[in-house]
Amino acid sequence: MEELGQQENKAQKHLHIQKIQQWNEDAFNLHYLNLRIGINLAGKAYELSVGNSISTNMYMQGLADSLYNLSHFNMLLGNLRIAVEQAEESLQTYQKLEQEQPQADLYAHLGQLYHIMNQRNLAIDSLVKGLEITHKNHFELIEGKISLHIGSVYFGMGNYHQSIRTSSQAEEVFKKFKLPVFQAYALMNLAQAYRQTQKMKEGLNAIQSAIEIAKEIGSPVIEAEAHYYRGLLYCLNGDFELAKTDLLDSQQINKKLHMKYLNLRVKLGLSELFIISQDFQQASLLLGKCLKMAQAIGVEPLMLEAHQKLSSVYEKKGKYSLSLTHFKRYSELTNHLFTQQSLQKEQAIEVLYRTRSATREVELTREKNQALEHEILERKNLEAELRKSEKRYRTMASFDPLTNLYNRRHFYNLAEIEFERAMRYKHPLTLLMIDLDHFKLINDRYGHLIGDDMLQFVATLCKRNLRKIDIIGRYGGEEFIVLLPETGAEQALNLASRICGTIRDSHMPSPKGPIAVTTSIGVGVLSSSNTSLESLIDKADHAMYMAKNKGRNQVYLAPSN
Repeated sequence: MEELGQQENKAQKHLHIQKIQQWNEDAFNLHYLNLRIGINLAGKAYELSVGNSISTNMYMQGLADSLYNLSHFNMLLGNLRIAVEQAEESLQTYQKLEQEQPQADLYAHLGQLYHIMNQRNLAIDSLVKGLEITHKNHFELIEGKISLHIGSVYFGMGNYHQSIRTSSQAEEVFKKFKLPVFQAYALMNLAQAYRQTQKMKEGLNAIQSAIEIAKEIGSPVIEAEAHYYRGLLYCLNGDFELAKTDLLDSQQINKKLHMKYLNLRVKLGLSELFIISQDFQQASLLLGKCLKMAQAIGVEPLMLEAHQKLSSVYEKKGKYSLSLTHFKRYSELTNHLFTQQSLQKEQAIEVLYRTRSATREVELTREKNQALEHEILERKNLEAELRKSEKRYRTMASFDPLTNLYNRRHFYNLAEIEFERAMRYKHPLTLLMIDLDHFKLINDRYGHLIGDDMLQFVATLCKRNLRKIDIIGRYGGEEFIVLLPETGAEQALNLASRICGTIRDSHMPSPKGPIAVTTSIGVGVLSSSNTSLESLIDKADHAMYMAKNKGRNQVYLAPSN
């Protein structure tokens, strides 16, 4: 009887393992097709894997697979913190099982999750670890997935050309392995990067291919994402009705999917259309919802975007107190996000990825029995390209790519040194906050390309009026910031007035004729009340808002205390 009971238990255990394997396999195949059924199957597999119905120990393989599936579904649904916890637990289980291929896949997945959550250091760490495993074992498909997410990281860093190259490499891998789902995501990556480099035709072609793939394989997830990205492309191109149609299509598809992260991005896109049509009431209501959603799911870049837009909308509605509140929160978040990033980590992925690629090329060369001289030459060429890339990267880390002024982070680094020196030796120091008046109207009337030209034009005019020791940076959007060492209030006012007049009297040539713009400039002078660089910036920022309140196109000096 005892032996019979053992046989029955063994048969039952085998049956349960088969169920878990089948549920996990089915869930994996439903990642982008049916989220509701997929997460239900993964949940059942997880429960049975940890239950006592198999044995006193958990079924480790089923546990790892089900956690991976659950993490993937929760990522798509916008439950990002839960998704990270499940992915990390799944990774630890695969490590115990000593299975390297799923570990590499999990590192790619974690890299994507951390990137969405703007935890770039963690994203880079995960992708680097995944690369090490894939290169050691030649997991070409997983390397394609990692390249896909590295493309997203490059995009987040503002390196759009490198994002295009890396995403294109990933798409080729997915074509080779006949994986249309990941090919569609690579195409969406490309569309985003093309949008930022003003290659609208290429961007629309890429996103159209992604939509066709989504329809061919019956993936509402990809179709909803692709319509969202096409809506952004149309919006940038000035095709606002087409943009609205795509964004609403994405929202409609997502009603059954309940993907919170996508829903938030779509609402932010629709808010932009309300702003363009000057329906500021609807824009402020929608942005208020967006801010709450972004806070709930913990995505700081989208919180930043919501605060920035709310500040602009409330200013246009004449609610300056609310505008200032959101602008200050936007500034605080911007500073937080900048200080969060590690330049050394960003350089590490650039160096490692290229070095690994160089090593891979050498291995392939050896396999093809090419001459030793050719190998050496190829390696030298790759190293030369790497040095060039590192130099470009260092430049990118310090300068705004559009205006060629210092970016905000590097401005802060330089300004902090001058601020401490002025405080220590009691030297005069002044800061200017320069904002273009009604810049949104230029974008709306002439298009974003001419808007970008205007920013470059104004940056050049500002630089012409400055000394070599002055520090100028792009503060964000249409705002510029200038630090004037060894400069008191009277000198600063004269300079600010000269800059204001120069910009007012200069008309930028364009295909649509000369275009004029004016500026509001706030002047903040270092005093005993300023205990930090941020307090001096706040003083100049408040003065700039006073200049706007008094009618724009003028300079306002902040009170000394």
